[in-house]
Amino acid sequence: MIRESVLSLVGNLADDVEIIVGDDASPRQAEIKAAIADFVDRGDVRFIYHPVNGGWSANRNLLVAAARGEWVVLLGDDDRLKAGAVSRLRDWMARGPAADIYGFGYDVIDEDGSYVYVRKSPKMKVYEVPVTVGWEELFYFDALPMWSHHPFTMCFRREFGLANPYDKEAGIADDVLFLFKALQQGKRFAVIPESLFEWRRALSQGTGYSGLSGDDRKCHDGQMNVHRKLTADSRTTPEVRALIGTSVFLQRFMKIDGPTARRLASEAGPSSGGPFDYPKAGDPGTGHARSIPAQIWKVVRVVRVLGWGHVGNLIRYYIDMAHHGRNGPHQSGLPAGGAAVAGPVPDTVVRATGAVTSGCCVSSASVR
Repeated sequence: MIRESVLSLVGNLADDVEIIVGDDASPRQAEIKAAIADFVDRGDVRFIYHPVNGGWSANRNLLVAAARGEWVVLLGDDDRLKAGAVSRLRDWMARGPAADIYGFGYDVIDEDGSYVYVRKSPKMKVYEVPVTVGWEELFYFDALPMWSHHPFTMCFRREFGLANPYDKEAGIADDVLFLFKALQQGKRFAVIPESLFEWRRALSQGTGYSGLSGDDRKCHDGQMNVHRKLTADSRTTPEVRALIGTSVFLQRFMKIDGPTARRLASEAGPSSGGPFDYPKAGDPGTGHARSIPAQIWKVVRVVRVLGWGHVGNLIRYYIDMAHHGRNGPHQSGLPAGGAAVAGPVPDTVVRATGAVTSGCCVSSASVR
């Protein structure tokens, strides 16, 4: 699938855009190189490989470092950038509002590449801690951001990525922690109301990097690590620190029940943000809140932030979830390396991944 991803990136090439493919010492490095050899030979793609496997977080960081643009966008190894996406992204960024990070909508596709449904914001939405309505919902991470934009495939300044690398200790939630770091440092985050890429959905639990977001244990561990990192970060603002120490946050973000969340919050103190005696995945009181009232409350909260225009997308989402099962869309991965599209100057869209997957990156010199 890496060739399919790179093809979608090559279709967005311009004079100021480069594509980088990175392999993290995977056992299928030769296969990856062969799949994109013609692109490399033509000069459309720059291929980098790492002699030692460092995991997907390290590979992402290496690709960000290798990119030569100002702006970076990450794309999964089995995902596809839509035709004209880079041009549309430039248009939206030039139109404003000004931001440090831009999110955008995405189509969910199945393993065969067929359209399932779309997730996007009904309007341009800006998040900034603590001044805008709805910033807390991004931190709860139980509806937003996934219902309007993807937390990994975003456009951010390469300078920020270098100063705030993806953290291996966060596990599969390193992209969540990356976004939270930006928000807690006062970065302005704008969500573009258009679908610009296709996110492939694995309908069955895979191995390695495939289907990780459908694994409750890995998700729980990732959320726990993100919360631990936030509480230990001296840069965490008072507003964010107060939020992550509450029982409401613990219940929604950690996916634990009310009594367990209240116990943890009372033990640590609501304003301290920790430390916490985290429950383990599978312990009593852990797991997703999938009751009908809980889902309705999510819809109410999202509509409060994004408006009634989002209801249609949510209805289509629930119809699809009922058809395909509880796990919902999660990333499948080619056991391979990484890919990236990046502009030689100065704007960049980059994707880096780990040992058991690959990724893609796009960059342009004139995004903003």
